[in-house]
Amino acid sequence: MLCLSTRTLGVGSNGCGPRPLDQYIVWSEPATFSYILRLLPAGQDDLAAIGRLAAPQRRAAAVTGQRGRDGLISLTCQTAGAKIEYTFNGSAWQTYAGPFEMKQTGVVFVRASAEGGLPYRGEIGVEPYTDRAKWRIVSASSYQPNEGEPANAIDGNLDTFWHSRWSPDVPKHPHELVVDLGSVTRIAAVVYTDRADMTNGRVRDYEIYLSEDGKTWGEPAAKGRLGRPAGEHTIRLASPVAARFMRFVALSEVNNQDYASIAELAIVSAEPERKP
Repeated sequence: MLCLSTRTLGVGSNGCGPRPLDQYIVWSEPATFSYILRLLPAGQDDLAAIGRLAAPQRRAAAVTGQRGRDGLISLTCQTAGAKIEYTFNGSAWQTYAGPFEMKQTGVVFVRASAEGGLPYRGEIGVEPYTDRAKWRIVSASSYQPNEGEPANAIDGNLDTFWHSRWSPDVPKHPHELVVDLGSVTRIAAVVYTDRADMTNGRVRDYEIYLSEDGKTWGEPAAKGRLGRPAGEHTIRLASPVAARFMRFVALSEVNNQDYASIAELAIVSAEPERKP
């Protein structure tokens, strides 16, 4: 059996209650990684020496995709000058020249190549498109004027963000935003994206509440802890929930500061219910 892991949980723990440190926990987040399989030359049996051979250092980085507020898909590759190509059916590859339309659920096959390096090939799952044109912020526990306005969390721009107030005083956790989705929607997941420029305010522990009327919230639809890797975090619900209002509550921050920030909040709509 072959087991490929991006990270593993340390062996052993304290039975009295303390959990492993963050760096030893496998978080429920998508991860992209690569591996190399080497053929063993005939007559060579020094497996230890062969296993220590360094892998080629130059290779195209993974291609990642993101759906914009307009529903268009953008592809990026961290390797400078890499050529990105994509296809919807595994053939008829197209050179990526800019965001393209794909409002349905599906898979985009991607590849990247760079001079002098190994190529990358993979696929990106695309969630259903959610129109956020009618979304609005109903309330915020606090915000920092001229930098962290609440509307920044749903403006579709990853370079802007909502930030809890840090001057002249610093309110303590919890911090929260309430979003009106404009109409009742069946929600399968909530997507939280960290601010990109620094760690201040990045959420660690969270709770998510959903409501049809914005008044009755009940128990959290989801709660937990976000992993350390910065970026986009998809929080899937145990089952789809019909709601018009979403309340995102930040309970703590990755550096144990009293801030909270959100670059973008989004949802993944559930597929329509099928009637028997």
